[in-house]
Amino acid sequence: KMISYANGTLNYSEINRVLDKWDREEGFKPDMILIDYVDIMEAEKEKEHRHKENEKWKNLRRLSQERNSLVITPTQTDAQSYKANRLEMTHFTEDRRKYDHVTAMYGLNQDKDGREKEIGIMRVNRIVLREGDFHTSQEVHVLQRLEMGRPFLGSYF
Repeated sequence: KMISYANGTLNYSEINRVLDKWDREEGFKPDMILIDYVDIMEAEKEKEHRHKENEKWKNLRRLSQERNSLVITPTQTDAQSYKANRLEMTHFTEDRRKYDHVTAMYGLNQDKDGREKEIGIMRVNRIVLREGDFHTSQEVHVLQRLEMGRPFLGSYF
């Protein structure tokens, strides 16, 4: 199922309202909830911007816990990430507390010179992992050909 909202009009309460309606009317309970993307969602309450961002991330964590669903959303990085070859915990926007609420966060990386983009390589690394050991330097290389509609051709460590 899919719903669409204009930028800045969707919030946690509206997501819950729609999910409650689908459950009540159709018995539909999602295994996965994809939100494109949390940075343009509205916060529930008027607060200073950083606190709004923290509230949105806390509410997404709550959504995953209450609905027993995997919640996936992209988020933007800071300007320094454009100069980096690998995303790290320092490359957050607005509020680093978003890391406190996620179970895992992954970086999608390509070299700053554009060579990997040209040949179709995306490197994926862990930025945050709530349980287990990880190092941000460990990456999976994903081979892809986006211009052919092929986001995955293969992968290797």
